[in-house]
Amino acid sequence: MVNVAVTLLLLILLLPRASVADELVFKLRDAVATALENNHELKAFESSVSAGKADVGVSRSYLLPQINLEEGFVRTNNPTGVFSIKLNQGRFKESDFDISELNNPDPVNDFETDISVEQPILAVQEALALKSANKEYLAKKEEYGRQREDLAFRVIEAYVGVGTAKEFVAVAEKALEDSREQLRIANSRYKSGLGLYSDTLRAETAVTEAEQQLVSTGKNLKVAKRSLGLLLGLDESVDTEPVTEGIALRDFGYYSEKSLGRKDVASLEYRYESARASVNKVEAGYLPRIGVRGTYQLNDNDVPFGSEGDSWFIAAFLRWEIFNGGRREYE
Repeated sequence: MVNVAVTLLLLILLLPRASVADELVFKLRDAVATALENNHELKAFESSVSAGKADVGVSRSYLLPQINLEEGFVRTNNPTGVFSIKLNQGRFKESDFDISELNNPDPVNDFETDISVEQPILAVQEALALKSANKEYLAKKEEYGRQREDLAFRVIEAYVGVGTAKEFVAVAEKALEDSREQLRIANSRYKSGLGLYSDTLRAETAVTEAEQQLVSTGKNLKVAKRSLGLLLGLDESVDTEPVTEGIALRDFGYYSEKSLGRKDVASLEYRYESARASVNKVEAGYLPRIGVRGTYQLNDNDVPFGSEGDSWFIAAFLRWEIFNGGRREYE
């Protein structure tokens, strides 16, 4: 029985300590730095900024050369097809001019390898799409900076909130102590015949209310510590140290000047420019697209990527969408 009692006593003593040990203690500057590094919401927004940067790369790719490799196979006895295939393969002979050979050729195989390069020269839509994507990326970067500032402010607010909750707990403990002392005095006066029983009841009610207030303030303190931990991206509750650093109060001109460089305002300006570029991009759909294209071609009768015959051509093109089903108008 003695061993059991000792074991229970040890558990009772250790449980509160384990609860306290689960709490981490941060200084204010360390708390802000940890939040900026670990906050999950900020990490998600950082990924969004990275996605915006990738969108810029995607838009830029439409202005760069497009290089393609294509391998095809054809087997045919079509007269014109056989004629051109043999020419491309470099196997055309004088006997192939025989009328019966021209009209009724034997089937031939053709492995055709094409290496092509296409470079846009005038691509207004693609250029405006790049401009829009770049402005959107800059807007996200500015918004990300604003999110960092807002997170730092919320951490400071939560940090101070924990300190305030501690003070409320201290006040509630002192109020409970005073209420109990008042109850002791009321009981003593009643027992000595100098007080009323109603005074004792009133003092007991005050003690009950003080106990309830202490429970409420204790709960609020736990919530404040857990909220601070969540802002810091931690699974544990976070306790604070007394804030000794003061915040310098500057003149009005300083704050007025800083307000003109707010990152959320800069983000809105970039988004406006991005929207303008998107509208111009749609309107540019009425303009032609000009580019050049070059192809190097290999032809072989027997094997893929063979080179019995080779040829090349270079061309310039102008592509103008006259009617596309009204898509531009709807956009």
